[in-house]
Amino acid sequence: DAVVQAVASHARKHPNESLGVITMSIKHKNRIDESLRRARQEDRILDAYMDKVFGPTEKFFVKNLERVQGDERDAILMSTGYGKSTEGRMRYWFGPLNQQGGERRLNVAVTRARSRVGLITSFSSADMDPAKLRAVGAQMLRDYVKYCESGGTDLGHRVRPNIELNPFERDVR
Repeated sequence: DAVVQAVASHARKHPNESLGVITMSIKHKNRIDESLRRARQEDRILDAYMDKVFGPTEKFFVKNLERVQGDERDAILMSTGYGKSTEGRMRYWFGPLNQQGGERRLNVAVTRARSRVGLITSFSSADMDPAKLRAVGAQMLRDYVKYCESGGTDLGHRVRPNIELNPFERDVR
């Protein structure tokens, strides 16, 4: 529902900007597709936006993480689709992010936007116990959620220190 609301909001606030939604699993992608299908029937602006073509070939899309390679849009909404159990415990089922190379898939996803990325998730970085995050992709997801929570100011421990530039590099800069 939050993704549908965000897409409808984008259609109204940024009708001339292309948009894509990236999910972490096929099952979540299918649920969003179905929710959008139903919402389109009652929302003419959303319906028209989803059929609009930007530039020569860019249309709105909803794709799972494995299928988004090469797609670029003005804005991207990422939806994790993961969350806590009914008992309130965090589940660490992060699908392709738990597999080898999951970090590359996440990197591709967050670099598909030309202008901005939004993250829709039902958990915070504090909910993710670092000791239970074995895969690099899942660790990077935690870092990315933390980065989003900070409004883009917390770059975490993955930041490279500034190094002294040589004369050539200073000239180029």
